[in-house]
Amino acid sequence: LMWTAGVIVAASAFIVTNGFGISHGVREAVQGSLDLTKTEFGLGRLLHFLALGYLVYGLRWTQSLREFPAYRPLALLGRHSLWVFAILSLLTAVGQVLMEAFQHAAWFDVLFVAGGLGLIYAATRLIDTKPARRPAPALLEPRLRA
Repeated sequence: LMWTAGVIVAASAFIVTNGFGISHGVREAVQGSLDLTKTEFGLGRLLHFLALGYLVYGLRWTQSLREFPAYRPLALLGRHSLWVFAILSLLTAVGQVLMEAFQHAAWFDVLFVAGGLGLIYAATRLIDTKPARRPAPALLEPRLRA
């Protein structure tokens, strides 16, 4: 099964990169029949996702990646992915408004992205340090005596 997953991931890389830059038109030729567009989650995308997940899990890449310094912040962002998505959506809307309202330069883009990443990381750190809420204990009803 590991070899099958590897072949699927390698074939996907070959298709997406147009034969690693050697054979132009491969992606366009295959895209319609394998429903690889981002607008639909078809069988081709599902197979690729499952094969890539199986490959990462089976080769134990996550265990070796835990040694890198960037793992902890990325794991923090992953633990709070819903918050990351919400904040990122708001920042995207703000960024689009700012780009339409004002003339911007490359330095603005770099600062906006860096500031947005810093804000997202700071928010997830704040959320992570907050104690988890525990549900209040249910009130015990007194027994009715007959």
